[in-house]
Amino acid sequence: MIARNAISTGRGASGLRALCILFVAALVVAVSTPVSARTVNQLAGTPLAPGQSRGVVGGEVVDLVYVIEVTSASVLVATVTGAAGSELGLYLFPPGTESIQTENPITSSARPGGLQRVTALIRTPGVYFLNINGRNTDRPREFTLSLRIQPDVTPPEFVALEPRPRSPSENVCVRVSARDAGSGISRVGIRNAISDLPPSWMPYTGTRDYCVRLSPGDGDRRINVLVENGVGLARTVGATLVIDDTPPSVQSTAPQQGTTSLRARPSISWSFTEPVRLSASPRTTVFATDQLGVPLKGEVLLTSGRKIATWVPDASVAAGTTIIASLTGIVDDAGNPSTPIDTLEILRKRASALSLRVLKSRADRVTIGYSVSRSLLGRPLVIEGFAGGAWQPIGAFEAATIAGSISVERGSSERIRIRWPGDDIVVPVVSKARLLP
Repeated sequence: MIARNAISTGRGASGLRALCILFVAALVVAVSTPVSARTVNQLAGTPLAPGQSRGVVGGEVVDLVYVIEVTSASVLVATVTGAAGSELGLYLFPPGTESIQTENPITSSARPGGLQRVTALIRTPGVYFLNINGRNTDRPREFTLSLRIQPDVTPPEFVALEPRPRSPSENVCVRVSARDAGSGISRVGIRNAISDLPPSWMPYTGTRDYCVRLSPGDGDRRINVLVENGVGLARTVGATLVIDDTPPSVQSTAPQQGTTSLRARPSISWSFTEPVRLSASPRTTVFATDQLGVPLKGEVLLTSGRKIATWVPDASVAAGTTIIASLTGIVDDAGNPSTPIDTLEILRKRASALSLRVLKSRADRVTIGYSVSRSLLGRPLVIEGFAGGAWQPIGAFEAATIAGSISVERGSSERIRIRWPGDDIVVPVVSKARLLP
């Protein structure tokens, strides 16, 4: 309890005079008010009814105790206003208090000066004790005491109740807004509607999301949301939401791991088992680099009902680049983070194309005409002949232009074709085989 001056015992002549003076003052006040004050050295204080009373305290008499009977759940407000120069304290004690010197008050106010106020939400009817402490020891000073007891018999009411449509069982959230004109909203509770367990309570701090952990298990869930006012009256409203404890996972990717993309700006897509959201910026959800660790900037887009996340680079990617992409920050509508997603490696290469036709065929040589894509210019191309059931090299050349001709020994070849074996930049390609007459 907050320390204050000890109560006067009234010992000796000076103590007796103080008792007499205060008794006379109390009688004077009683003429004009229904309740008066008197000095006490035990908790047998003066009955106090709602309204306004006056008295004196200070000097030799430093504590006055009033007895307040509260018959129902109520809001109690007591205000004391002292005369100029007063230094007062105001303390409210619960039923059963035996000593104001050693026991703790329910609430108190002991700011500097003579104006003090205490407010208490009384849940349990009974006899309460209000102590006015006068810290002025030089002489008594007058004060005015007002008491208001407002019964609160009406439960609070919901202004808004919005459960999240989907939540994981470990974090079920409901947006609650409530009001109570009497004692205000004290706390919010949430529980399973079919559970015998008490609700999980949280202090009410205004309109916001209130979240609790419930028993696991996917599917529809009926919950009860409770709001309780300052005197313990509660109101309950039911709500239905979906519990989702299953994280999203990747079903497939395009391109697949280790495959080649021929596009100048090769996008990468991940297909998920359910609609997903990005928990981070679209520009940081995928971390992509080349094989040397140089970052490749890009952005993630959600398509197909938010079941496909696609990364698109900002600029063209050079042929010969290995794109190394890691997707993170994916959650479902309940907030479950996705299962671990493997890093993808995609090869960026240039496309290639070639064709041939037989221009002249003799017993020992053949002349062919060819056309190639620009990606194959200057690259070594292999001419193959089919003989004895297998393809064998019979010549090679480098194309200087996209179309030309070349003559090679045919040997015993029955058919002929041109093959590009491929490298780190251009994909391999084989022409259509031509029959040799």
